[in-house]
Amino acid sequence: MRMTYLWLLHLFSGLTILVVSGIHLISIHTRVIMRLFGAEAVAASQPDGDTWAAVLVFMSAIILVHALIGLRQTVLEMAPSARKTRIINWAIIAGGIILLVGASSLPSALISR
Repeated sequence: MRMTYLWLLHLFSGLTILVVSGIHLISIHTRVIMRLFGAEAVAASQPDGDTWAAVLVFMSAIILVHALIGLRQTVLEMAPSARKTRIINWAIIAGGIILLVGASSLPSALISR
């Protein structure tokens, strides 16, 4: 029962990645999709840079959570003791925070160019 919330978070993050990636791909390639179906694409208003930066930070966070939960499960299968489990948990949490802080500044740096 203790690991159920991590398993549910892993499933939810995977589903979120799938949905947001689909929305992102469709919004980026709308003209190509419309041409494929024989319709002329209407010049839709593109979201501004801040919106895309927020979406990219959100996606980075969700992908990071999903990957780190999977990594944690894989590593914990090789570390049976409770002490090693605590060390691995804290190392993954600290690494995740460092990666998220680094990844959250990347979209704004790319858009500001």
